[in-house]
Amino acid sequence: MDKAVIIGAGRIAYSLVNALINSGIEIVQIISRNLESARSLAEKFDLNNFTSDLNKISTEANLIFICVNDSEIKNAAGKISLIEYPFNNKLFIHLSGAENIEVLNSLKDKGGLTASMHIMQSFPSKEIVEIKNCYTAIETESEIAGKKLFAIAELLNLRSFKINSESKSLYHLAGVFAVNFLNGNLFIANQLLQNAQVNIDVFELMKPIIETCLKNISQKGIEKSLSGPIDRGDILTIKKHLKSLDNIDDKSIKESYILQSLNLVHVAGKKYSELSENQIEIKNILKNKKP
Repeated sequence: MDKAVIIGAGRIAYSLVNALINSGIEIVQIISRNLESARSLAEKFDLNNFTSDLNKISTEANLIFICVNDSEIKNAAGKISLIEYPFNNKLFIHLSGAENIEVLNSLKDKGGLTASMHIMQSFPSKEIVEIKNCYTAIETESEIAGKKLFAIAELLNLRSFKINSESKSLYHLAGVFAVNFLNGNLFIANQLLQNAQVNIDVFELMKPIIETCLKNISQKGIEKSLSGPIDRGDILTIKKHLKSLDNIDDKSIKESYILQSLNLVHVAGKKYSELSENQIEIKNILKNKKP
């Protein structure tokens, strides 16, 4: 039976742990740099093994899910690579849609298998979101890792497809335009998916996450339902999006991205009463790029 370690105790971890347990995969350990966050996630699912110390990562598991913020994935992988650990035959999986598996190269260099699995769903809070029947983009470099991750996706009742590393940012941008910018343009999302060579109907791909977003808005209001890079203050992903859009011929897409992002900064200000330092920095970056 597959056994998993979960690194990170944020929003997506709650829904992932719920899905993994329901699929029959055993969660042997929760790790978070904040011990209380690790404890809260573990207690939610009656799990006993939790820690804030990456040096104590369980050797029992064959699956290690890295559920930290995009900007922290490379750093977390680097820290793991420095410890005494049996890396061979361990599959390390991150869940970012914007980052490719290069951020896990330090683990690959130690003999570990690496992959990414991005679930096309919205996780605005730590409340459990059903991921069954969602699409998931799977990125791997080895046949062994790919076979294993596609099998896991099937266990989780996810509709999986393979994506190339160089297409990850465009794929993630498609999700942002279709979901985080709810009033955005599905035609633009379709253009981005075509550039990323993802040949799936854009509405079918986005339907589950759109339905959840609409449900959240109907229950909690627009401001409290905001999620995504601006809500998190994720400066690195914003910069990656802007760089990727420089390679798209239709410059109006980048202009739309900047303008809608500035609008979402305003929504974030309403949600939290005031902007965080990262959100203020994002606002300044966008204003400097504004056409």
